[in-house]
Amino acid sequence: MKAFKFIVTGGLATLIHMAVAALSIEGGIRSYGIGNAFGFFVATSFALLLNTFWSFSDRLSLKLITKYWTVSLVGLSLSYLLGSMAQYLHLGYMVGIVATVLIVPFITYRGHSRWTYKKNQS
Repeated sequence: MKAFKFIVTGGLATLIHMAVAALSIEGGIRSYGIGNAFGFFVATSFALLLNTFWSFSDRLSLKLITKYWTVSLVGLSLSYLLGSMAQYLHLGYMVGIVATVLIVPFITYRGHSRWTYKKNQS
């Protein structure tokens, strides 16, 4: 059930990311990078709260927040790497997106379930 809730949360976070990025870019930021980064920040903050309270039924703490953002930034780095590899290999941007969608959620779920939300870990 945790995996299902994690997937639902990820889907909602993706929609939030897209909406915030588009609205900020259309609203005057004009930098795709800054708009996308802002969307990532808002969506990841949303996912942190929903995953903590709903998916993993945990309490929010500074330690948990630090772990969550660490795993999320690993996922972001992997997304960038996969997209860059697809571009370098001239495979088209959709290959990078599909690879990201198939690989990154699995890795971030494993990271969060085995480290961020692992119980009795000092």
